[in-house]
Amino acid sequence: MEKLLVIFGGLSPEHDVSCLSAASVIEHLDLNIFEVKCVGITREGEWLLTEATGKEIKSGAWKKRTNNIPVFLSTNRCRKGLYRWDDARNPIYVPDCLLPILHGEYGEDGSIQGLFKYADIPYIGPEIMSSAAAIDKAITKRLVKGLGLMQADYLEFKYGERHIEAQCKDIANYFEDRYPIFVKPANAGSSIGVSKVNDVSEIMNAVCEAYKHHDKLVVEEGIFGREIEVAILDRGDGELIASAIGQIINDDRFYSFDEKYKDSIRTKIRIVEDLSDEQVHEIQEQAKKVFRALECKGLSRVDFFYTDEGEICFNEINTMPGFTEHSMYPKLIMDKGIRYTDMITALVDNAIK
Repeated sequence: MEKLLVIFGGLSPEHDVSCLSAASVIEHLDLNIFEVKCVGITREGEWLLTEATGKEIKSGAWKKRTNNIPVFLSTNRCRKGLYRWDDARNPIYVPDCLLPILHGEYGEDGSIQGLFKYADIPYIGPEIMSSAAAIDKAITKRLVKGLGLMQADYLEFKYGERHIEAQCKDIANYFEDRYPIFVKPANAGSSIGVSKVNDVSEIMNAVCEAYKHHDKLVVEEGIFGREIEVAILDRGDGELIASAIGQIINDDRFYSFDEKYKDSIRTKIRIVEDLSDEQVHEIQEQAKKVFRALECKGLSRVDFFYTDEGEICFNEINTMPGFTEHSMYPKLIMDKGIRYTDMITALVDNAIK
């Protein structure tokens, strides 16, 4: 049996999302193929080897288990594996593959991928450079611009380069009456720190909110149209599986954190069926083009807007998409006839080989 270590939690504001995703993944792993251990990273950064169930991970009760063991991942390639902090003589577990169900900063930004590479243990997901580029919305937009794909008009700012008042004035002057606009932290996902701005009076609060989460922000022109998504599964043989087109249906048009992960009533996900085969193919090909340009591996979800004029507008790429029961990625992959369990197995096999 292959030894799989699932890592969840983390330091980012998306800690809870990670736990929800990990709980779902753990409940779908094929225990006939994998020997599974789990490490939860607390909000304070402590690594705990835990025997918590998916239900405990989802609720947060895993942190209170008295048999959790503080551990660390060795970067000594002559002594690979997971070690206890209070007894580092022998490894407590030597995984064949690492499955980081980590979202946002320190999880998707190349930080932990660097640790895994130094530890010389295969892991699921993109490597350091791809992770770092994909999580930064400004960097991603620069790369996508080079591909010639349509995307929303935008500005980017860094904290401290100029006074916030001057930045807000630049935003107001640049976009003039093109509201709504969206102010986003450059590296946050799950709509954390994102504000929809309807007029000039709301710009300052939106900028301040974004800077609470990162020292760089992106301001985008609002795009009117459907918010659509494509799941990419990398088979590891050069072939990318692109899913059907998924669409987010909600009341507010702005897909907030609560709608993504907590409010299954107001927000619905459906497979788009009213596009022609040519339109679907073009969206899928654009998703693959972005995936390859960023040199991603394993999996990603690529998000677009499909405008009222029939234009395809790139939004963002997520290299570790949500895996909760409400998440788009597993739903889209399963629509391709691939079982959730088989999807995880394929990702592990791809990482190991």
